[in-house]
Amino acid sequence: MPSDVKKLEPLARDFASHFRSFNPQGPSLCLRCFGAFELSAEAHEHLGVKVPEFYDALMRFVISDHTLVRNERVEISVALLLYQTTQCPRCSVLEQQPIAINIGETPFDTLYDHCCQILATYLSMPYWHTQKKLFRSGRWPSSPAALLPMGVERTVAGLVRLASVSYSGPVALFGAILQRYRQPVFEAIVKPGHESLLLQRIIGAFQQAGKRAAKALAAHNVSIGAYGSSASPSEEGDTAILPMLVGRYHGFTYLLRVIFCGVDHAVHDFFRFASGYEVDLYRAITSVLVNFADPKAWDPYLLDVVLALYARLEADDRSDPPPFIRLAVADDVQRNADIYIRLASLLPTLLSRRGCFGPQCGKQLHESSDGKPFAKCARCKIVQYCSKDCQRKDWSSKRRERDTESHKEICDILCEVVTILKPNAIGRRPSKDEIARMCREGSFPEDRARRLAEWILDRDLAHTPPTFKDILNESIGKFKHSAGTMPLPRSIRECKTEEEMFSFLERTSGRRYTPGSRIVMIPVQAAFLLTTAAQWSHSRPMRRTSFKRLPEAGKHYSGPYLLKILPPNSS
Repeated sequence: MPSDVKKLEPLARDFASHFRSFNPQGPSLCLRCFGAFELSAEAHEHLGVKVPEFYDALMRFVISDHTLVRNERVEISVALLLYQTTQCPRCSVLEQQPIAINIGETPFDTLYDHCCQILATYLSMPYWHTQKKLFRSGRWPSSPAALLPMGVERTVAGLVRLASVSYSGPVALFGAILQRYRQPVFEAIVKPGHESLLLQRIIGAFQQAGKRAAKALAAHNVSIGAYGSSASPSEEGDTAILPMLVGRYHGFTYLLRVIFCGVDHAVHDFFRFASGYEVDLYRAITSVLVNFADPKAWDPYLLDVVLALYARLEADDRSDPPPFIRLAVADDVQRNADIYIRLASLLPTLLSRRGCFGPQCGKQLHESSDGKPFAKCARCKIVQYCSKDCQRKDWSSKRRERDTESHKEICDILCEVVTILKPNAIGRRPSKDEIARMCREGSFPEDRARRLAEWILDRDLAHTPPTFKDILNESIGKFKHSAGTMPLPRSIRECKTEEEMFSFLERTSGRRYTPGSRIVMIPVQAAFLLTTAAQWSHSRPMRRTSFKRLPEAGKHYSGPYLLKILPPNSS
């Protein structure tokens, strides 16, 4: 096998030269030869070291300023086919079709999509998920400039632009890049314009997938003679649907999964990305999942995405949830009542975090001055710090303003978890049920599991979302209130949670705030009393999850204070 992989080196170098000199008017690249250039995981790892220029040439090709005009892409496709049939040393004497072409795509679109998929596969290999160093010399990508040749902004803009005419390749590539270099790329993606184009592309893809799934299910039911009420989703129907979706729409599910729960994700990342499109995205994904007997059959994370979107819908938009939503809500509430299951769902977030855990630091791995991973705590080997100063501060103080535990208090619990789960189990990412079982068998105390879960969340464990309670109580739509069935607060003083405060401010101001925004209370002179000023004394910024720490109701506090809404990642 090593000798077989080594034989790919001259081919990779040859393709790299063709992509570097790619000329739309006279390309010298054979579609058939490149389509037959299939790479295993072992081949990717080998070429990443021995022929890094191959991946560098592909990345520069996919972010080039290719035309969006279909007729011009058809002309490029004709030139590519002419080269294949008349000039390619291997294929010009053969009467064979080029690489498989997706319906509605030109051969050039298929080539472009294929390049994106190769890069996405390489960047998504398990090797990259387990290692902590972003870039390594001698292996592509060796630096941010190799991964993003035109810089973050221009590279993201180029991929977004081509994603509107290509298929799932650029979308899958976005997901793979986010797993390697999340924060800078994510901030570029959520800029106005970029996220709307991506979301429209994703929503359109899921709408199309829903139609294909419904058609496949109907054809299956006809084939077995099932009609009327008997023509419902079934396990056999799931088997018939999956081949229609798995390859064609994988990139879209992958990107949503990475944004929702990928490496280094923040709690509000997904809602920052989907802001303003929650209803359309919910309906598009639901149109696919309603055709499955098991909504997790295609991608288990899609159900979690749908539930998260559902929890934020207004009453009118969730008036008639499909049966699988009702079942999933009941199951989610029941499972989250088990503290071990809840902890198991949070541990991947902790283990995949690569940033500094220092109080008020937030420094990410890509900001490391020497490009090396941050040093880990010598005891638990779970948390890491960018400097000795951050480690000293975190040892005796709260990691964030709302933490009830310093690392000195939580480190012992982390050590116990590592002992119970064992390093090999952590490395292979066991399921939630398996983690819960190991915690029970290891006699891990429930109170310590709860403390750890709250430390990871940086808040008390959330109660059942009011939208879920509406389903459980069969009370959907009885009150037109997005936060549930309680009457709407009529003033800031009546808001009992920070979520209600944001809802009140959005309702009275007529605008929506970006998920992840935080409220800062600024002291002002009495002469500047405003309707949005709060008569509470509070000198530190409050995040959305810390509203419970406001002074007790009914007491008098000096003021006044002006409420200021700060967007995510601002100071």
